[in-house]
Parts: sequence; C-alpha cells; structure tokens
Amino acid sequence: MWAEEYDKARPLYAELVKENPDQFGAVLGYANTLSNLKEYREALEMVENALLLKPGNTSALTSRKYMNLGYANTFVNNQNYTKGEELLNKIFLDFPEDKDALLNLANLYLITKQVDSAKVMYQRYATSPKDSITALNGMALAEHIGEKDKKALNIATIAKSKIARFKDYELTQRTSDRYVQALIWNRKFGKAKKQIDSLETVYPDCNWVHALRATLGLYTGDTKAAINHYDAILENDSNSFDGNLGKANAL
Repeated sequence: MWAEEYDKARPLYAELVKENPDQFGAVLGYANTLSNLKEYREALEMVENALLLKPGNTSALTSRKYMNLGYANTFVNNQNYTKGEELLNKIFLDFPEDKDALLNLANLYLITKQVDSAKVMYQRYATSPKDSITALNGMALAEHIGEKDKKALNIATIAKSKIARFKDYELTQRTSDRYVQALIWNRKFGKAKKQIDSLETVYPDCNWVHALRATLGLYTGDTKAAINHYDAILENDSNSFDGNLGKANAL
C-alpha cells in the first residue's frame, strides 16, 4: 500500500481480514486500500467495521473523512449534487467546521450557482488571517457568478492588499490570479495587462499566467494571442484541462 500498488495490496488485506476479522490494523488497512482504489462504498463499509473495533479512533475517523470527500467528489462530477452535499455534511459529525469539507461545499454551491450558500461556507472558513484570504478569493468568484462584478473586484482588491504579509507561493498565486480575473471581468483591460506583465517577471512561463493572458485575449477579441498562450500551456502540460478547453473555445 505504501508503494501505491493498491491492486496488489487489496487481495492481501482481504485475506488478512478474512483470517483476522478482529485485527483493527488489518481492517483499517483494507478500508484505506479500497479508498485508494476509489471503491468508496466498500471502503466506508470497512471503515465502519474498524470503528466498531476501536470506537472513536482518530486514524479511522480521518480515513472516513477522506473517503467521504472522495465519494462526494464522484457524485459532484456526475452532477448528483444532492448526494455529494449529503456526504460532505457527514464530515462535520466527526470534525465540526472541517476546512476541507467547507471548501468542497463552497465549490459545490458555486457549481450549482447557489451564491449565497457558497458565501456562507467561505465566511465559516475564514477563522484565521490566512484562511480569510482564501475565503475572499472564493467570495470574489461567487460574486462574479452572481453577476456582481464590481463587488467581485472590491473583494479581490481587499484580498490582494492582505497577501503581502504572507510568504505563501500558492496563496499569492491564487490571490493574484483572482485579482487579475476580476479586473478582466470589469473590463479594466489596461490595468489587467500591466498586472500580468508584472506577474510574468516573477513567474515566467507559468501556466496560470499564460491562462490570464489567454483570458485577456478572449475578452479583448484577440483570439490569436489567446490560442498562442493556450498552446504555451499545452507545451508545458499536454494534458492540461484548462489548456485544452481554453484552446477549443478560442478556436
């Protein structure tokens, strides 16, 4: 299992559990193996057996959380949002106000255009200065989906003003990305271009910067430039979903 050879681990764990049904380590190991194989229904059944052996065990509860996250994601991807929401809410029974569950619920509500519900999730998420920036980035997108682009830009601007105090590459990237997107949504193309030029000096040949240039090209009618930047993304990563979909749209 640690070598991620889950197909090999599965029959070994199955035999262990068959011979030792009361061995907590074997039962939980089998549950985790099934989860890694994305067989979430069976994994959840097995982790319940593990919790019968050791009620309240932290490792088993944590495994159950990630199984519910993974299982919920499969339903969301298949547009069964009600079941996905139900599974994500189950996580709060073991881990009240769990951050992963809150973000996944917010994302589900964005997909289904339940803007107010998404904003509530982000407000619950914002329990620290750093997490508040993640929440602001999400709320800016929620406002855009709700067709309130001026409000989206105001929120993105606040997030950008707060990010400098944190030396966090990914959070800085996401915040800068959202701010430029908000400028583009508000048709502030000159300012957006200057921001992208500035970002490119710090993050040369990064796919997310190429994506911003491509988005700017699409909004300004320069589809040739957009295609060139999507090609640059695909040169870096031929399997990029955003690169392939973006190029398809541009074409």
